[in-house]
Amino acid sequence: DGDKAVVNNDGDNAISNGGTGTSITGNEATANNTGKTTVDGQGSTGTEIAGNNATVTQEGELTVSSGGRGIDITGNNAKVDTKGKMTITGTDSVGVSINGDSATLTNTGDIDVSNSATGFSLVTNEGIISLAGSMKVGDFSTGMALSGDNNSVTLAAKDINVTGQKATGVNISGESNTVDITGNILVDKDQTADNAVDYFYDPSVGVNISGNSNTVSLDGKLTVIADSELTSRKYMAFDGSQENISGLTVSGDGNTVNLNGGIQFVGEKNALADGSTIAANRSYFGNTPLVSVDGQSKVYLNGDSTISGSLPLGYANILQLSNKAALEIGSDATFSMQDISVYEHYFAQTPQIIKVDTGSQVVNNGDVDIWNISFAGIWGENSTGINNGNITLSQYDYSSPETPFSEPDHMAFLSSSGGSAVNNGTITAKVMEQHSVLDMGAAAGVADPRVFNNSVSSMMGMEAYGKGTVLNSENGVIDMYGRGNIGMLAIDNSVANNAGKITLDTLWVDQNDTTTLRTDLPSNTAIDYGVGMATGTNSGGGARSNGVATNQQGGVITVYNAGAAMAAYGASNMVINQGIINLEKNGNYDGGLGANMLVGMAVYNRGTAINDKTGVININVDTGQAFYNDGTGTILNYGEINLLGSPMDSADSHMGAIPENLDLLTALTGSGETDMRTASSGGFVTTKALANYGNETLNSNVAAKAWLYNQDKANLTINGELSIGQGLENSGLLDSDTISAAANVYNRASGSIITDQLSLTGSNSFFNEGNFSGSVAGSSYKQNVVNTGTMAVMADGKSLISGSFLLYNEAGATLSNSSSAVSGGENAIVNVTRTGDSLAQVNRGTITAVNGYSAIKTASTGSNSNGKWIWNTDTGVISGVNPNAPLIDLGRGYNFANAGTINVQGDGAVAISGGTTSYTVQLVNSGTINVGTAQGKADGTNGTGLIGIKGNGSDTTINNAQSGVINVYADNSWAFGGKTKAIINNGEINLLCDTGCDIYAPGTTGTLNDHNSTTDIIVPAATSTPTQGSVPTVPADSSAQQKLTNYTIGTNSDGTSGMLKANNLVISDNVKVNTGFSAGTADTTVVINDVFKGENISGAENISSSTVMWNAQGSTDASGNVDVTMTKNAYTEVVTDSSVNNVAQVLDTGYTNNDLYTSLNVGTTAELNSALKQISGSQATTVFNEARVLSNRFSMLSDAAPEVANGLAFNVVAKGDPRAELGNDTQYD
Repeated sequence: DGDKAVVNNDGDNAISNGGTGTSITGNEATANNTGKTTVDGQGSTGTEIAGNNATVTQEGELTVSSGGRGIDITGNNAKVDTKGKMTITGTDSVGVSINGDSATLTNTGDIDVSNSATGFSLVTNEGIISLAGSMKVGDFSTGMALSGDNNSVTLAAKDINVTGQKATGVNISGESNTVDITGNILVDKDQTADNAVDYFYDPSVGVNISGNSNTVSLDGKLTVIADSELTSRKYMAFDGSQENISGLTVSGDGNTVNLNGGIQFVGEKNALADGSTIAANRSYFGNTPLVSVDGQSKVYLNGDSTISGSLPLGYANILQLSNKAALEIGSDATFSMQDISVYEHYFAQTPQIIKVDTGSQVVNNGDVDIWNISFAGIWGENSTGINNGNITLSQYDYSSPETPFSEPDHMAFLSSSGGSAVNNGTITAKVMEQHSVLDMGAAAGVADPRVFNNSVSSMMGMEAYGKGTVLNSENGVIDMYGRGNIGMLAIDNSVANNAGKITLDTLWVDQNDTTTLRTDLPSNTAIDYGVGMATGTNSGGGARSNGVATNQQGGVITVYNAGAAMAAYGASNMVINQGIINLEKNGNYDGGLGANMLVGMAVYNRGTAINDKTGVININVDTGQAFYNDGTGTILNYGEINLLGSPMDSADSHMGAIPENLDLLTALTGSGETDMRTASSGGFVTTKALANYGNETLNSNVAAKAWLYNQDKANLTINGELSIGQGLENSGLLDSDTISAAANVYNRASGSIITDQLSLTGSNSFFNEGNFSGSVAGSSYKQNVVNTGTMAVMADGKSLISGSFLLYNEAGATLSNSSSAVSGGENAIVNVTRTGDSLAQVNRGTITAVNGYSAIKTASTGSNSNGKWIWNTDTGVISGVNPNAPLIDLGRGYNFANAGTINVQGDGAVAISGGTTSYTVQLVNSGTINVGTAQGKADGTNGTGLIGIKGNGSDTTINNAQSGVINVYADNSWAFGGKTKAIINNGEINLLCDTGCDIYAPGTTGTLNDHNSTTDIIVPAATSTPTQGSVPTVPADSSAQQKLTNYTIGTNSDGTSGMLKANNLVISDNVKVNTGFSAGTADTTVVINDVFKGENISGAENISSSTVMWNAQGSTDASGNVDVTMTKNAYTEVVTDSSVNNVAQVLDTGYTNNDLYTSLNVGTTAELNSALKQISGSQATTVFNEARVLSNRFSMLSDAAPEVANGLAFNVVAKGDPRAELGNDTQYD
């Protein structure tokens, strides 16, 4: 023990069993170990120093095992120099341990750490660490662990090799550390080890950095070797499993990592002695980040980086960035693929090399040359990818007899989920081997939703998928060579914009390519060759929606020989040309390809293409054409088309598909808005789902090719024809001259539709829950009209529902007419005109026919004796007054069943009339038929000559079933009549007339079976009502206001504040401004600008102050943004306790912005009263009393204190002595 001790150990030392070789307690100690030191066992230590400014020199070898410690220093300013080889092994073993600030460690010997040991364990701040020897790290071990701040670390080792399981080369935690690594780092788990299978999925790490503001520089190479274990080929299953392993991991903010020597990812296969169990897991590729950065830190990658070796399972995201991390690849850096021996992935698409997530960024300034893999995936809001350099994508054929297809569909950038990517440099894609171009369905029986054309698939320059955005800037170049390539692609609510140059040469073949195209590739249309910009996908899951690709003004797309410059696939997917499209030919041209193979703009499966006002299409080859439409899409041309340098006539055959003369309608009114528009052309067209929330008037025809919604309380007036392509849902008031629907129409309970005619043109249905006024024209036996609301026809002679259709008028629903019958008119509410076959109809509600109308009329059909049934069910009521024809007027091929109620009045009226035919007809009543009514009898309006059920054929059977009732109220009228095979009456007939009524009308023919045990006809059950199916989510109301509550506007001492950006915002309850600003100014009136910023913001008057000492007054400025004026209240005006008025007056007089005043910005008056009392001391009576008592006791104790020799004096009062007590039972020591 003691300071400045010096210990020299010249010989070898062996320490074990908890012993210590050298132990020094004291400052400025020195220990020199020139011999070999061996330490073994828990608690054993070679050199132990507790004290500051210690110095240890280890000249000889140092071997530590079984939990021992070689050198252990506790204290500041320690200096350790190790020159010999260090071998550290065993759980808890440590070579050198330093715990204290400003440590200096120098090592020049080699280090071998294994079996849960640690080479260097350093806890220090402002230390200097230099390691020059090579380092090998084995199982569960750490080469160096450093914890602390502001340390300088130099790792000049030639190599740091991490070969163990769950091992870490260097682990640094803390802040503002500087780490310079001049050697190479290799992470390669030893797969020949006995425990390699057990820890296959547990990663080892080269360097781990955690904390903030650290700087790490690696001048050597960072290499990670990842093993893949393979098993037998199995359909739709991965070929095996890949290990997890990491190179450099960084977590925290403000860290900087310089990788100056490049990075290397090397694959190997079947390195385990027996990897069968691992391979059988088929877990695919592992988590193998060469570099992983989590946090707002930056990585600079320079030097030459490569991917090489055997990669039978691929690899995933070898560079990973998350939580605002950034990676920049330097301008002199390269990233390439070399010497890949195995690259055959079965049913596995390799993800991108770089994963950018959660607000992170990657910037490439260098040269990237990769094949059969994507460069970067950009995921999440505010995540970005930028290329300022060169990215070359190559596609080779890695197919084999076992894997008959290669791995296509790679791109430079993929953005998704709010991420974005920008190309300011050059992206080049080349199909190096033609046999790699793939028909996904033919080769693998699968389709990829991220691929535009799965039938001919290669590479993409940039893709936006699932709310992604990609931009080829004005300086950007995208060159695509070979078959099946796509320059830019947008799928599923994504956007692709081109302001630069895109070039496509689809017939290009590499001069060294000895392969040929697969024979199953289609060549039917331009997109089977390639596309400059595209939207949508032809995958089996649907085209997805709202993909928009725009060739902006200044952008140029050039297509050579074959392909489409722009193509849209799927409804609501759109391509827009505002720039220049060139169709050219070069030395690869093949004039025998035929028509439609070189196209400016193409649409498929209801896609939309727009050549905008600034758009130009130059056709400089005879086989080129401006447009192609597969017959389902929409093409609009407002721009310029040139043929061989001159303006082209619109009738020229090079036009291809003829554009529609329509104006594109992109939005309808929001809530509270009113708008009126007239098309400048032949009408309007919509190509994406639109919803109307306000009052919209369109004075033109409207072709709605996507879903159209008219919301509750909204008014949509169309002075023209409305044609529906995908669906219509009306919940408000829709008034259109006519409506033509090729898809379902839904009129909701709150909705009203007024139209001359709604025409159903496909296998679709009309579901009416609300009010419908007009007529419905059906055209197919597959169409349904389902009414649960009210439907009425107004036009004289017109039917309410006519044509071919299946009617379901539900219980509680109503069909009626206010129109009058006219000569030659349809004159029926329900008029079924189909003649090929009869169509079943079901009435469960009410049908009321007046003014000469029939309720139901059918045409004669070819159904012969196999006619369909029409049902009036037990809830159904059909009534008619003075019909010009039978109330229910059936043609040949129909049977009728009444289980409800039928009422008929009028001279010569017939309730039910069967078809005129010799084929089988059955007319059955199991409900009630009123021939005339009791009221009609009373008021004389029934008429005479009425018949309840009338037959018109030799094989017609009328059956009044056992439960059936026929009441004859009308004079000279009858229950049955006409020509029949038989009349079966097992029910009840009531002759209630005054005169002349009977059961059978004169001239009635057929066998009369009146209660003679003849069996009633068995009527089949009425057809079930079809279900509605689903309606897509309604687009949001662009003007819908959001209510803001329980929000505090934070302010700062410099006068700034938090800002909330929002549109359509209502500032509502409990929105307050705090008074952080008052710390920076003594002003009593302060204006805080732009606390809310956006459009359509209301409720500024609801903003209040968080304190009673300030008033807040919100106001809206000229820009529509919200400012707040804060005005200070006088303390005398706020306090309510008169005892503190004087204090309040003083505070008002001396107001400034110090801590006292800011502390008084309290929330309530009661809090202010209490605070001022504390300032005045009025609440300190007890404290003052106790202070006086304590002062007196101190004086007494001082007087009685004995004086000692040095002149000091003291006295002591024991605990428990009454003199050690004050009020409130407070005791002191």
